[in-house]
Amino acid sequence: MRRDVILSIEYSIRMRDPNEPNQLADRLQFDSLRGCSVAFNTETTGFESFKARVINRIAKRHEKAAEFMKDDMDGSDAALCWAIRIANHEVALFRRFILLPTSDAGLFAQWCWSLAASKEGQPILFIGHRPHQEDPNIASPSPTTSGEHGSLSQREKLEGFFHFCDLDDVVVSSFLWPICVEQHLDRYQHFSSSVVIQTLQSPRYAVPSGILATLQDNVPIYAAYLQARTK
Repeated sequence: MRRDVILSIEYSIRMRDPNEPNQLADRLQFDSLRGCSVAFNTETTGFESFKARVINRIAKRHEKAAEFMKDDMDGSDAALCWAIRIANHEVALFRRFILLPTSDAGLFAQWCWSLAASKEGQPILFIGHRPHQEDPNIASPSPTTSGEHGSLSQREKLEGFFHFCDLDDVVVSSFLWPICVEQHLDRYQHFSSSVVIQTLQSPRYAVPSGILATLQDNVPIYAAYLQARTK
């Protein structure tokens, strides 16, 4: 699947003027204007090319902000976060903003797949300062553990199961975990249920068949692995 899309870019950047020696000087503020966008193809555009297109588009309006974003990505302690969503999406995935790691292409690939599969979905990217507290408008990378969703030991087994299946950590944290929370899937055995698999195949979630096959096939193998460890 491939699809040409127009990405809407939103950003809000605060930074000190590098040419201003006075540390008490007001910070520079750069905000996106309506119509800030860039085109890309969901199949042929790689992650590095995608990031470069975004930075180059922002540089046309705010060169200092673009330089700050690029330097921030190259640094070890990022001050900015990138978040992605799909507006007018037919399924639940990416309807809310999800943090996009700029050093890992796994989630970007899943986002592109969802865009290609969508008929009306419109991609949106937001770049802003990393919040000190969790932003309620950005999906958490992992669900809250509570009695409603199972005990800690069950969650540990579920986390171990995902690792056992050799699934990408970013795909698990930003894609599978929110589904598990919504559907109350608190143990790995649920993935052997045909009812669960059918639910995850529905248009609401549209989990790729390769991931579902991996999860379903590994349930008995992982159970045997856990049993062997307890002997």
